[in-house]
Amino acid sequence: MASAVINTRKDLDAIAGTPQHDAFMAMLAGTLWRIVKDDAAQAWVAVEDNSIIERFGFARTDFPDAAPPELPAYSPPPSDVPTVVTMRQARLALLQIGMLASVNAAVTAAESDEDHLGILQRSAAEQSDRLDARRCAQPDRRADRRPLRIGGDAMTVKIAIICDKSRWSAVLQRVGVWLGKQMDCPEMPYHAAFHDTESGAWWDMHVRFRKLAPGAYKSKTVYYFDSPVEITPEELDWHVGKHLYGVLDVLFYVPAKWFRINLPGDHCSEIINDILRDNGAKTPWRFYSDPPSPCELLKWLVTEG
Repeated sequence: MASAVINTRKDLDAIAGTPQHDAFMAMLAGTLWRIVKDDAAQAWVAVEDNSIIERFGFARTDFPDAAPPELPAYSPPPSDVPTVVTMRQARLALLQIGMLASVNAAVTAAESDEDHLGILQRSAAEQSDRLDARRCAQPDRRADRRPLRIGGDAMTVKIAIICDKSRWSAVLQRVGVWLGKQMDCPEMPYHAAFHDTESGAWWDMHVRFRKLAPGAYKSKTVYYFDSPVEITPEELDWHVGKHLYGVLDVLFYVPAKWFRINLPGDHCSEIINDILRDNGAKTPWRFYSDPPSPCELLKWLVTEG
């Protein structure tokens, strides 16, 4: 005998006394509580919920034998403390507590140029790591970095979001981001890059990470944003040729956005995000996770700015 379809109380009453009726009532009894994680109390709690049984005309008194569910063991949420502290982040922390000037003075007071170079090289190589096994198994983007500057002039490198309403990839990205993130970008961004306002040079992803001459995107609509951390032309030159383009990111852009996965390789806004995080910026997108599209990067930069 086929199982009855139960959408209303009338449907349920029509099969009273049958095993299907008993099973459905047991299911309703199981909806009397919702299990909610309470991080403030550091516990799971059972919250009374009558919404389902009331749809079928029942009250809690109709389930006298129902008991609250067993609660799972509580596990605290992941810590916000970063797994890796770069020297740039350490400098920002020193600045916040008023000690950066003292550290800079100590570097300046190095006894010789050789000692000074050694300090700079160690500042680039050393990190305060608190790594778990998963992170240790992944390649470290911070390895073999160029020496970081202790001081410097005003930042000249900007983040550029490049738009073109007639370009097919801009249309594809707008559809993909809308389906995957319910986010709309009428500006029609299709690309992201770094731009040095002093030299006019550009750095972006093509087949590999590349450097372009001034005027590379003069025919496009470009939105410029200050970087949340210092990015220098020397560092971007260091990255040239070291990253391969994420071809799969383009071929499977819509499903990748829909399922929020990171395919092999780096696309344009992904490398922007990775270089920012590599230098201590706190962006919404972690390494090796669902990377941002130019649209998402644009929206975040507008909000941050």
